[in-house]
Amino acid sequence: MRIVLSTDAVRVVDAAEEPLLTLSYEQSTTQVVDLLVEVLDEEPVSTLIDGDAEGTAYEWPGLTVHDVGVADASPRFWLEVSSPEIAGIPVETADGYAVDDVIPVPEGADAVPGGDDVIALTDEGADGRVLELLADPGDGTVTALRVPAPQRG
Repeated sequence: MRIVLSTDAVRVVDAAEEPLLTLSYEQSTTQVVDLLVEVLDEEPVSTLIDGDAEGTAYEWPGLTVHDVGVADASPRFWLEVSSPEIAGIPVETADGYAVDDVIPVPEGADAVPGGDDVIALTDEGADGRVLELLADPGDGTVTALRVPAPQRG
């Protein structure tokens, strides 16, 4: 079993690549969290977010589900993955990238606000949603995956 991230959905697939579960970014964050609890067999820690981006963050070791805080928003949540495995389940993008992979970092890559990492690679889906790979600018090690990437102003 593995978790596959793309710009259109999050999929849990079996060893034969058959989908076991598909999470849409239009599903309620509560429903998504409940389904992830079943898959990961672990409850998250929830934290209220205030400031510019209000909502709730649901955290498991290596995975955070960010509720955007607006009931009719699209997407209703976004994910940040900071580990190659969550509860022993490998996590990667549809193109096969995972945290701890080493990728080339383009010259002049945009810095991540409030951090040392850079946005090393993006994949834009047909609907305009973006998957981001964050990486250490020094050695190109992927430090996080974000999908759909949060809007920056």
